[in-house]
Amino acid sequence: MEQKNAISAAMILLTVCIAQFMLTSIGVALPSLGRELKASVMQINLVEQCYTLSWPCSCCPSAA
Repeated sequence: MEQKNAISAAMILLTVCIAQFMLTSIGVALPSLGRELKASVMQINLVEQCYTLSWPCSCCPSAA
């Protein structure tokens, strides 16, 4: 039972680390994308929020 808990904890940690990396990379890319597409700050924030919500939601079924 302890081995299963350790694997679950490792998977959760891995998922959180990947999510942090992905959110950081999208945060770096959004300003230049916004300039190229002539998007407003509100539109850029909307893209960031949608990405922030959709990516972890797609990871939840794989973690269960």
